[in-house]
Amino acid sequence: MTLAQGDGPKVIYFSSCVNSVLAPESGKSTPKSVLSLLKKAGFHVLMPESPKSLCCGMPYESKGFDKSAKNKTLELQNSLWQLSDQGRIAIICDNSPCSYHMINTLTDKLKVLDAPSFFAQHLDLFKITKTQNSLLTFSVCSQQKAGESAALNKIAQACSQKLKEVEEITCCGFAGDRGFSHPELNSSSLKSLRDQVGKCTKGYSSSRSCEIGLKTHSGIPFNSILQLLDECSAPKE
Repeated sequence: MTLAQGDGPKVIYFSSCVNSVLAPESGKSTPKSVLSLLKKAGFHVLMPESPKSLCCGMPYESKGFDKSAKNKTLELQNSLWQLSDQGRIAIICDNSPCSYHMINTLTDKLKVLDAPSFFAQHLDLFKITKTQNSLLTFSVCSQQKAGESAALNKIAQACSQKLKEVEEITCCGFAGDRGFSHPELNSSSLKSLRDQVGKCTKGYSSSRSCEIGLKTHSGIPFNSILQLLDECSAPKE
């Protein structure tokens, strides 16, 4: 991937394992959308030298491999500590559960931001043309726990006037990657989702694994809110 080298502030982009491995439902991958957005906004982008070997450790921790999880967390922390000039440069992550885990496990001397929250603060750097599509949005658990659901809605409102939020479902039940091995969790949590779709033709969230379950039980494609912003935006002249 080509990194943007704009004249704006430096920012570090850390792409999560899940967004590096799992393809989107359609269009650009989340990493390509994030890099496109950073380029349009004029940021000077830095990335770890070996991003594919780095992980926040959450997949290991969730399965009880605490030692491996701690090792991966420390490996990521050491890499970001050096790259960020000892915490001076902000770091954005593109998957809300990973961002939340990083914020709660890495040293608080590192400035870790969830990508939707980062871009919601910088919408003024883009020229945005609203889509005519009716959209459905879902804020995932980690985004809710971080108190950052407003970022998802702020981006969605900037990109469309035809919006609908998923109601009364606070958790999609995918639970990280358990939705792959225990689909009944996802099925139970989202049993009322299809009835909420209405005229919406596309859905947006901020966790790739959650989006897979949301697509399965809504019947419409679910992608990252970052992809929506990329599709609706251009550099500001």
